[in-house]
Amino acid sequence: MLDLLEKYEACQLPFERFIELLPPLQPRYYFISSSPQVNPRQVGIAVDVVQDPAWSGRGEYRGTASNHLAESRPGEEVLLFIRTSEAGLRLPENPATPIIMVGTGTGAAPFRGFLQARAAFREKGVVLGEAHLYIGCRSESDSIYREEFEHYDRKDVVTLHQAFSRAEGKSSIHVQHLLERHASNLMDILDRGGRIYVCGDDAQMSLEVESALQNAYRTVHRAGEREAKAWLERLRTEGRYAKEGWVRMYPENSVAIVK
Repeated sequence: MLDLLEKYEACQLPFERFIELLPPLQPRYYFISSSPQVNPRQVGIAVDVVQDPAWSGRGEYRGTASNHLAESRPGEEVLLFIRTSEAGLRLPENPATPIIMVGTGTGAAPFRGFLQARAAFREKGVVLGEAHLYIGCRSESDSIYREEFEHYDRKDVVTLHQAFSRAEGKSSIHVQHLLERHASNLMDILDRGGRIYVCGDDAQMSLEVESALQNAYRTVHRAGEREAKAWLERLRTEGRYAKEGWVRMYPENSVAIVK
């Protein structure tokens, strides 16, 4: 609206009316990317700094919250609150329960916390269940926490599977393609009571992952489409399938952290 007022100077709008017409700014939610098992007094978050061409075609749109955080200096105060995720993205109470994690973009954040907790449990002598982490991003340079995830892979805290959709000199691959390739192993984990978590910054991704999971079930168990859908819904109702997906559409405001 401001762009239009600046472009068409003949449009006269009192400032107080302009303020009334603006949509209310909403809290911006970020996943905590660290575990209290490592440091109970400090949290980490993964933030995609939004700087994109403006929809008006003029200038650049800058996300309010992400740019505020990016420009903040150490020691500055940030208004925030912590809210428990309703999606169920939390580790099983029994560390021996096998898990599958699927994340894209900043959706990798909660799984970093998962792996920190698993590493802390292992140091205490706790027996851990099998864990697989599927991470999708455009290229290696775009893969946040890559070095940490590879470290946890070497330490047998998790088995890491990376999919790069725009890697130079390599064929394009997405996480759902890897899931279909590993259908037998995935079904074995889930048939043994394992859990699966899906998190990403593209809501469409979660739908494609669900389709890949259903295809894997149909292939391994030689089942029909209806049975595969019922199986996935059963995982959800049993609390063994949790997903969180979102689409970036509106301006950001104050920072809220989802635990």
